[in-house]
Amino acid sequence: MDRVTEAAALLELARRLRELAPKLDHPIAKDDLLRLAERCDALAKTAKASAHQAVVASDTTQGVSEPTQESLKNLHAYWLAKRGFRIAPSRSAIQLDAALRQDIVLVDVVGDPPRFRYSFCGTRLANYYGENLTGKFLDEIDLGSVSVKMISLLTTIVRECRPQVIRARYTKQRDGRRIEFERIALPLSEDGKTVNMILCAYAYQWCASTQSAGTC
Repeated sequence: MDRVTEAAALLELARRLRELAPKLDHPIAKDDLLRLAERCDALAKTAKASAHQAVVASDTTQGVSEPTQESLKNLHAYWLAKRGFRIAPSRSAIQLDAALRQDIVLVDVVGDPPRFRYSFCGTRLANYYGENLTGKFLDEIDLGSVSVKMISLLTTIVRECRPQVIRARYTKQRDGRRIEFERIALPLSEDGKTVNMILCAYAYQWCASTQSAGTC
C-alpha cells in the first residue's frame, strides 16, 4: 500500500470511529474510540507528508545536448535557418504552423534582471497543464519544487543567447498534477543584440502518462 492510499484508509477509519462513538453507552469506550480516531488522523497526516516528500524528491530538470523528439528537432533546424548570421532570429521571422502552435509558449523578457511573461500559450499546452498561462509571469506559475530552477534556466538563455533543451518533471502544488515533458527554448532578438523573447516548444511523448503536461 502506498502512502497516499494509507492516508486515505486512515482518514476513512477515523471517520467511522467518530460515527460509532456516540452510539456507545459506556463513556470510557466512547472516549477510547475518539482517541483512536485522533490517532488515525495523526497517522494519516504523517503518511500524506511522507508521500509529498517522496514526490518532491523525484522532481527534476535535466539538460539535454539535443532534442530527441522529431517536432523539436524540426523547430530547432528551422530556427537555425532563420537565424542566419544573427545572434537569433526576430519574432517576425518565425512563422509557425497551426499544429505546432498548440505546443508552444512565447515568453517576453521584461526588465533587468529579467522576468518572464507568457505572451502566448498554445491550446494543447494549456490543456495539459490545466490552465491558460497567457499574460502570467513565470514566477507566478505553479511549477512545484522546480520553480527557481526554471527561472534560472531562462535567465541563462537571455545571458548566453543560445538554444536550450531540457527534460523536466514536477508536481503542481495546487492540484497535484504530475508534469513531465521535453522542452526546447529558442532565443529571439528584435535588435540583433539582446534577447527580448524566448520561443519554448514542448513534447509530451517523453511523458510516462498521457495525463502529464508541460510548462516552461
